[in-house]
Amino acid sequence: MKKKVLSPFSIRGKLTLAALTPLVVILVLVSLAAFYLINAWVVGEAQKRVSSDLNSARELLQREEHRVLDVVRFTAHSSGLINTLKVNDHALILSELDEIRRREKLDILNLTDTQGHI
Repeated sequence: MKKKVLSPFSIRGKLTLAALTPLVVILVLVSLAAFYLINAWVVGEAQKRVSSDLNSARELLQREEHRVLDVVRFTAHSSGLINTLKVNDHALILSELDEIRRREKLDILNLTDTQGHI
């Protein structure tokens, strides 16, 4: 007995090909649509997260700017610094500024004249 091999030109082969072709096309289209939707969702979520993180960082930076501004304003009017400046002792002024810088947890704190010279 001879086995029958399906050739693409037989009726059975043509029917099988006709049934499988739309399924393969639909599968490819659904896969592409799913990939696009998942990619769009992931990108959207990432953009939301980055935007949220940037807003949080902006708020923290503004809060720190206001804190430093308040420290500088109050330091400029502090009686301890004013009395130290009246004495006009350079070492004592540096010591007072260093104490304020450490107490207020600042990276730098300098005293300038009206022309901006330290």
